[in-house]
Amino acid sequence: MVIVIRIILLLLPVVMLIFWLRWRAQKNAEGDIDEGDVRFLRVGLIAFALMLLAFGLSLRFSEDTAVKGGIYVPAHMENGVLIPAHFEAKKPQEAPPERNETEAVDDNDNDNKPS
Repeated sequence: MVIVIRIILLLLPVVMLIFWLRWRAQKNAEGDIDEGDVRFLRVGLIAFALMLLAFGLSLRFSEDTAVKGGIYVPAHMENGVLIPAHFEAKKPQEAPPERNETEAVDDNDNDNKPS
Protein backbone atom coordinates (compact mmCIF):
# COMPACT_ATOMS: atom_id res chain seq x y z
CA MET A 1 0.00 0.00 0.00
CA VAL A 2 2.83 2.36 0.79
CA ILE A 3 4.31 1.89 -2.68
CA VAL A 4 0.96 2.72 -4.32
CA ILE A 5 0.65 5.92 -2.32
CA ARG A 6 4.18 6.95 -3.26
CA ILE A 7 3.49 6.35 -6.94
CA ILE A 8 0.28 8.40 -6.73
CA LEU A 9 2.12 11.21 -4.97
CA LEU A 10 4.73 11.16 -7.71
CA LEU A 11 2.24 11.19 -10.60
CA LEU A 12 -0.37 13.63 -9.26
CA PRO A 13 1.56 16.85 -9.93
CA VAL A 14 2.27 15.79 -13.50
CA VAL A 15 -1.37 14.90 -14.15
CA MET A 16 -2.57 18.18 -12.61
CA LEU A 17 -0.07 20.14 -14.74
CA ILE A 18 -1.33 18.43 -17.90
CA PHE A 19 -4.96 19.22 -17.02
CA TRP A 20 -4.08 22.80 -16.18
CA LEU A 21 -2.18 23.30 -19.46
CA ARG A 22 -5.07 21.89 -21.49
CA TRP A 23 -7.58 24.03 -19.60
CA ARG A 24 -5.43 27.14 -20.03
CA ALA A 25 -4.97 26.50 -23.77
CA GLN A 26 -8.74 26.09 -24.16
CA LYS A 27 -9.45 29.33 -22.29
CA ASN A 28 -6.81 31.23 -24.29
CA ALA A 29 -8.45 30.02 -27.51
CA GLU A 30 -11.87 31.23 -26.30
CA GLY A 31 -10.66 34.62 -25.15
CA ASP A 32 -10.94 36.13 -21.69
CA ILE A 33 -10.95 34.20 -18.44
CA ASP A 34 -13.95 35.23 -16.38
CA GLU A 35 -14.42 35.26 -12.59
CA GLY A 36 -16.12 31.83 -12.60
CA ASP A 37 -13.07 30.26 -14.21
CA VAL A 38 -10.74 31.82 -11.65
CA ARG A 39 -12.93 30.56 -8.81
CA PHE A 40 -13.01 27.08 -10.37
CA LEU A 41 -9.22 27.11 -10.62
CA ARG A 42 -8.81 28.21 -7.00
CA VAL A 43 -11.18 25.52 -5.72
CA GLY A 44 -9.40 22.94 -7.85
CA LEU A 45 -5.98 23.94 -6.54
CA ILE A 46 -7.20 23.90 -2.93
CA ALA A 47 -8.75 20.46 -3.47
CA PHE A 48 -5.51 19.24 -5.03
CA ALA A 49 -3.46 20.57 -2.10
CA LEU A 50 -5.81 18.90 0.41
CA MET A 51 -5.63 15.63 -1.52
CA LEU A 52 -1.82 15.74 -1.48
CA LEU A 53 -1.91 16.50 2.23
CA ALA A 54 -4.26 13.57 2.88
CA PHE A 55 -2.09 11.16 0.86
CA GLY A 56 1.07 12.40 2.56
CA LEU A 57 -0.44 12.04 6.02
CA SER A 58 -1.77 8.57 5.24
CA LEU A 59 1.71 7.58 4.09
CA ARG A 60 3.29 9.06 7.19
CA PHE A 61 0.93 7.44 9.67
CA SER A 62 0.26 4.15 7.90
CA GLU A 63 1.21 1.16 9.98
CA ASP A 64 4.09 -0.76 8.54
CA THR A 65 4.18 -3.63 10.97
CA ALA A 66 6.72 -5.67 9.05
CA VAL A 67 9.90 -6.35 10.96
CA LYS A 68 12.97 -6.41 8.74
CA GLY A 69 13.95 -10.01 8.32
CA GLY A 70 10.87 -11.01 10.30
CA ILE A 71 8.56 -13.94 9.90
CA TYR A 72 4.92 -13.51 8.80
CA VAL A 73 2.46 -15.23 11.10
CA PRO A 74 -1.00 -15.57 9.47
CA ALA A 75 -4.22 -15.05 11.37
CA HIS A 76 -5.15 -18.07 13.46
CA MET A 77 -7.38 -19.21 16.30
CA GLU A 78 -6.00 -19.73 19.80
CA ASN A 79 -8.35 -20.89 22.54
CA GLY A 80 -11.36 -19.65 20.58
CA VAL A 81 -9.85 -16.18 20.04
CA LEU A 82 -8.88 -14.90 16.60
CA ILE A 83 -5.27 -13.72 16.61
CA PRO A 84 -4.71 -11.25 13.73
CA ALA A 85 -1.89 -11.67 11.25
CA HIS A 86 1.39 -10.06 12.25
CA PHE A 87 5.14 -10.16 11.83
CA GLU A 88 7.49 -11.54 14.44
CA ALA A 89 11.19 -10.97 14.75
CA LYS A 90 13.35 -13.96 13.94
CA LYS A 91 14.66 -15.72 16.95
CA PRO A 92 18.46 -15.83 16.94
CA GLN A 93 19.69 -19.25 15.98
CA GLU A 94 21.51 -21.10 18.67
CA ALA A 95 24.96 -22.41 17.87
CA PRO A 96 25.08 -26.19 17.66
CA PRO A 97 26.54 -27.76 20.80
CA GLU A 98 30.26 -28.23 20.61
CA ARG A 99 31.44 -31.81 20.43
CA ASN A 100 34.58 -33.10 22.00
CA GLU A 101 37.10 -35.21 20.11
CA THR A 102 35.90 -38.56 21.43
CA GLU A 103 32.40 -37.97 20.05
CA ALA A 104 33.88 -37.03 16.67
CA VAL A 105 35.94 -40.25 16.63
CA ASP A 106 32.88 -42.32 17.61
CA ASP A 107 30.87 -40.84 14.73
CA ASN A 108 33.64 -41.66 12.26
CA ASP A 109 33.77 -45.25 13.51
CA ASN A 110 30.02 -45.67 12.97
CA ASP A 111 30.23 -44.35 9.42
CA ASN A 112 32.79 -46.98 8.39
CA LYS A 113 30.86 -49.98 9.69
CA PRO A 114 28.91 -51.91 7.06
CA SER A 115 25.22 -52.29 7.71
